[in-house]
Amino acid sequence: MNWDNVIKKVSPYIVKIDTPTGSGTGFLCGYNEDKSICFIATANHVISDAEEWQQPIKIYNHALEKTTFLKESVRVIFSRLVTDSAVICCAPNELDFPKEPIPLLPMDITIEIGVEVGWVGYPSIESNTLCFFSGSVSARRKNRSAYLIDGVCHQWSQRRAGHLST
Repeated sequence: MNWDNVIKKVSPYIVKIDTPTGSGTGFLCGYNEDKSICFIATANHVISDAEEWQQPIKIYNHALEKTTFLKESVRVIFSRLVTDSAVICCAPNELDFPKEPIPLLPMDITIEIGVEVGWVGYPSIESNTLCFFSGSVSARRKNRSAYLIDGVCHQWSQRRAGHLST
């Protein structure tokens, strides 16, 4: 699959999240009805320490090359430990996200094993670079509302074995 148009479309929705103890990826997943509050989805492990200790969170928008700080007094975070997920709720003023959120699949639609998927984010091994990854769905973890994706590990093992040209 040719992913370049998809990456261009979703990049404005993707942000890097930095806290005093770590970093990770987030993305605009919605707005309230009057768009006075935006919702940024991320992993709970990315923001849990900052939330517990009421520390600021730094949001970096790669598409705009813009950094915004969210103090604890201007945000609300909802998290779910069992799925390692969280949503940061804040005013969208300085974040300059697109006016409409990107359409997401409804939670009741599942992606079948074998389907190719792609994602964009800030991995810990290259935390300051927006990176693209792709792979196939290997399994679904229903109890965590999660998928196992083979792409990154599979390609790595093939490269090590000399099966892919680099």
